Amino acid sequence: MTDYTETTLFFFRIAGTRSPLHELNDVLSSWENWHSGSLKNTITAFSPTVYSVLHTHENGERSILTGSLVSTDVPLPETAQELLLPPQNYRVYTLSENHPSALSPLWDTLQLADTPCFAAFPLSGNAKLYIPCGGTVETGEEILDELSE
Repeated sequence: MTDYTETTLFFFRIAGTRSPLHELNDVLSSWENWHSGSLKNTITAFSPTVYSVLHTHENGERSILTGSLVSTDVPLPETAQELLLPPQNYRVYTLSENHPSALSPLWDTLQLADTPCFAAFPLSGNAKLYIPCGGTVETGEEILDELSE
């Protein structure tokens, strides 16, 4: 799988459950645990899309957080964990199906990828994998002249 597009995403927050990441089966287990658990019903999400975020911690350990895209200010249940993803440029790969098993051909690439990288599994259509590709993302606040008058 070598075809990809590039996109820029701004700051966003994923909330869900986190577990250690050592092999592809950990991604599958995390996804299955999210779907069978009750946390998904208590988080106020923007959409039914499920996100699996691969993250490397400062100590070098890797984890996966599977959950939903949420507002940056929505309160979370005590059992939920979160990741705040910074503005980033990504290579976006369309996966062959809407299931984590579709990550299998890219597992070696994911092992070497900068993190956080993530897969988005929408309610319908194919999943997409987002891998950081560097570059600078400039953000700022828009000033509305009408409000300052």
